[in-house]
Amino acid sequence: MITALAAGSLASGCGGGGNGAAQTGGTAATTSTATTAPTTTEAAVEPLTDDERAWVTQIHRIRPAIDKRFHHARNLTRATMQSLIRVLRNCNTTLRQAGPASERFGPAARIAQRACARYGASARQIQKAIDISGVGGETYTASASDTEKRALDRAFAAYGKATDLILRAEEKADEIRSQIEAEAGS
Repeated sequence: MITALAAGSLASGCGGGGNGAAQTGGTAATTSTATTAPTTTEAAVEPLTDDERAWVTQIHRIRPAIDKRFHHARNLTRATMQSLIRVLRNCNTTLRQAGPASERFGPAARIAQRACARYGASARQIQKAIDISGVGGETYTASASDTEKRALDRAFAAYGKATDLILRAEEKADEIRSQIEAEAGS
């Protein structure tokens, strides 16, 4: 395809006229060369999808549910500890319900997956404490063995690390969402 600029150059070069005029049938025809501004082909940022919005919402539901259960667990009975185990394991369930994160939210998803792994480690340590102690309906006491105490210490340490990670995942998801909204809106 010959552009207007190339056609104009071709006509003036073949006509022999040094002043940009081409000879046609004894009359001088002037040719004009049009220049067009270069166009950018930069793709616009796609706005957030409903699935992405739902995913971010689900990520924000994980920590409050777990924190609420931990803060209400004043007396560590077998039932309380089993309840903690269920809510800790619910992190992975919530992530599955949220569905796969889009590529754009991949960094936040990876942090959330690490958080759920830590919550899972906390659940395993609580289960270990239950198994060692044989706690029935009674309250877990300070007279527990060193092994039981270490298991619970590790459980609470893993819970703390997981909470830090899920907070980072929430922040990263919010940062990504804000950036997408800003770029898609401009």
